[in-house]
Amino acid sequence: CIRDRFVGMGSGTTGAIMITALVVVLNHSVHNAIGTTLLIDAIIGGIAGIIFLSKGKTKMKPVLLLIFSCATGSFVGSRFTSRAPESGLLFVIGLILIIIGISFTIKGLQRNIDYIGEKIKVEKLKKYIIPIFVIIGFVAGFISGFSDRKI
Repeated sequence: CIRDRFVGMGSGTTGAIMITALVVVLNHSVHNAIGTTLLIDAIIGGIAGIIFLSKGKTKMKPVLLLIFSCATGSFVGSRFTSRAPESGLLFVIGLILIIIGISFTIKGLQRNIDYIGEKIKVEKLKKYIIPIFVIIGFVAGFISGFSDRKI
């Protein structure tokens, strides 16, 4: 369904696009832009997750493991960023956007995916799947914890 594709694509792009638009175009504070974007991401991600779950494209064991590690990372990340100065957050977000833009421009998205697939031997990583999921979940949660919450 076309609707499903748009929801899935939207859930991965709101941070880079929305934070930039809110700060640069609409003159919002970085903390406000991050909090707004997190709420939008939560809604879009929830919709996309339900769609994938209803189509049988979701395995619950990794979901539960990632929920725990993402929630932990989000808690730590939001405590950090809620106290961070706005200029520091602007610098970090700008740096991340520059790095992503340069990477996409030079190599192209598909070349990156092909290159990583050739270099990583997935079979060797399977025995470390739980620690890998915990680390990825914590980092994702930490990054997504960039919000204006008072904890």
